[in-house]
Amino acid sequence: MNQKLLAVALAAAAASGCSESCGCLVQRPVNSRARREVIHRAATAAHLASRVAPRPQHASQGVFGGQIALAGYDLDPPQAQAGGPLAVTFYWHALKDVARDWEVFVHVDDRGGRAERINGDHWPVQDQFHTDQWKAGDYVADRFVFMVPAYQAHSALELWTGFYIGDERLPISNPKDCPNDGNNRLLAGTVPIP
Repeated sequence: MNQKLLAVALAAAAASGCSESCGCLVQRPVNSRARREVIHRAATAAHLASRVAPRPQHASQGVFGGQIALAGYDLDPPQAQAGGPLAVTFYWHALKDVARDWEVFVHVDDRGGRAERINGDHWPVQDQFHTDQWKAGDYVADRFVFMVPAYQAHSALELWTGFYIGDERLPISNPKDCPNDGNNRLLAGTVPIP
C-alpha cells in the first residue's frame, strides 16, 4: 500500500473505533442456520482515494461496466490463518466518472464448495465514499475484515466480488481476460489456508 493510502487508512481505522478498521464478523440465525456477514462501521475520516496507483500484493484484471477496474488486493496478515481475522483491501480504479451508486458484493467461498459462504456486501470505504462520487483516475482502497473459520485449515478460500444495485449487477467488461463465473462475479483471488 502506498504511504498516502496507508496514512489515510490508519486515520480511518482510528476514527471508526473498530480495532480491525472496518468490520466485525457476526453470526445471525437465518432459517435455523447461522449466516456469516461482515458488518461495517462508518468511519468519520475522509474517503480513501488517491490519484497514485497502488502496488497491491495480488494483481487483478477485472473491469466492470467499462468504468471500474480492480487493480488488485492486499491481505493482512499476508498468510491467512484458520480461526484468525483476515483483512482484505481491494484497490478499485475509476476508469471514468461513475454515475450510479453501486454497492460492492464480496463472497468468500470455500474452494470446494463444501462450506457456508461468508458475505461481505457493503458500501465502499465503510459507507464513506459511494461509487457515484468516484471520478476518472481515482484509486479507492476498500478494506473489509472477516474471521477465517477454524475448520478451513488445510484448504483455500475464493474471493469473489463485483457491484450491484438491487438485483442488477454491473457487468464484467472483459470476461475473457479474467476469471469469472459468467454471472458478473469476478474471482479476485484464491487464499490458501495452511
